[in-house]
Amino acid sequence: MNIFRSCILAVIAAASASALAEVAGTATPSTAQTQGAAGVEEVIVTAQKRAENVQSVPIAVTAISGDDLAAKGVSDAQALARLVPNATFSDTNGEARINLRGLGFDNLWATAAEPRVAYHVDGAYLAQTADIFGTFYDIDRVEVNRGPQGTLYGRNAIAGTVNVITRSPTPSLSGYLNTEIGSYSTHNVSGAISGPLADGVSGRIAFQTRNHSGYDWNVPANVDINNQEIQSFRGKLKFDRSANFTATLSADYTKEHDRVGGILLGLNNPDTTPLLPGEVLGGIAHDGNPRHDYSNFLPHTSRTSFGFGLDAKLDLGSDFSLTSLTSYRRSDYQYNTDIDLTTLNLINAYNHIDAQQYSEELRLQKDFSRGNFVVGTYFFGEDYKSDTLDPLDLVIFGAPYGGGLLQGLAMGGRVRDRAAAGFGQLTYNLTDTTTLIAGARSSWERKRKIDEYFVLDLASPYDPNNPLQNTGPTLNGSMSA
Repeated sequence: MNIFRSCILAVIAAASASALAEVAGTATPSTAQTQGAAGVEEVIVTAQKRAENVQSVPIAVTAISGDDLAAKGVSDAQALARLVPNATFSDTNGEARINLRGLGFDNLWATAAEPRVAYHVDGAYLAQTADIFGTFYDIDRVEVNRGPQGTLYGRNAIAGTVNVITRSPTPSLSGYLNTEIGSYSTHNVSGAISGPLADGVSGRIAFQTRNHSGYDWNVPANVDINNQEIQSFRGKLKFDRSANFTATLSADYTKEHDRVGGILLGLNNPDTTPLLPGEVLGGIAHDGNPRHDYSNFLPHTSRTSFGFGLDAKLDLGSDFSLTSLTSYRRSDYQYNTDIDLTTLNLINAYNHIDAQQYSEELRLQKDFSRGNFVVGTYFFGEDYKSDTLDPLDLVIFGAPYGGGLLQGLAMGGRVRDRAAAGFGQLTYNLTDTTTLIAGARSSWERKRKIDEYFVLDLASPYDPNNPLQNTGPTLNGSMSA
């Protein structure tokens, strides 16, 4: 990136942020942390689906405010690992891998696979892990609950939950604009503007763009790989015209189009890395430069996702409240790469997932002098189609190298998932120092595989214009729990 243009962008960002702060008077505060009367920092979390001091929550919770995230330079979900004990966050081929206390799950390409850590944004569960990295911006706070959270969260919360709460619209005009410039032409920009739109109605628009050139170089194509190009946008409308009813409508959109996924696997260490099959046949895999890649098929990641949410709360009086959380998401994710890692045409990989999900959670809560309780229902539905293709040369099976790919291995199908649950939890303070907590959850889920296929075609030539095609018989089945 031209350094002069980068400096100009930095100056514009600083000037814009200063101007917005002057208009608003103060920067948008984080609600995750407030000062107590004695000067002791009070951290407010919603780990138990209600706002309460983290000191009174009987869960291993790590709560990080948006201001702390910014101060520590955490601008994506992967960097959370630096701040959360017993947690790892990583990106594998565009999908998030989250582990808490060593528990997680990696094989998410299987059509029935599920993660072990539940990731929520503003209370809504995200089933597709490829959607996670496009949601981490304009953060009010992040709460990581370690350990099983089956009662209140239920689905896929075996190892714990990660709850990302984004900033809400503000009653007065406020905003910010941040830019980050670094090596590999890194140019990340994020910002938001928020304020009143009408009596009792406020809005907020936030965005983030993340760009950097590739960390590695593909020599045959003379182009960088493992670069990043992601753009994300979010809008919120908050309706607060009634004394006993509030509602927030949100929408978000993320698009990624880059060459993420180049796999080098330590190819430049001749003492530990055996020759690849392509090298045995005369192909090139490395030249001694650890940043050089010789794959003849470039890695590619393409992802588009968007979602809508409605969070509504009705005060029923007598300390009763009713909360409804409705969510819908749609995502399309494709990842391609070269498996043999050489200049020869031996075997490639195409992976594609097209998914949509919707959920509804309804909670009735009450506070009383000795404690509180919550009862609720939850419904979740997901439909997604997964396809994987590995075109290959017959040399994989011991035949002479032909230099042309056949259709090879194709597998995939559609999955239809429906889940419902009823849950409840009672918190009762027996004394000032002893609290009884009792909870239960009853869950039902049915997952159905539709038109599942597994085909090994060693006769048909590979068609690059129609790579993901099903040429074999399909199977159907279902399972319930």
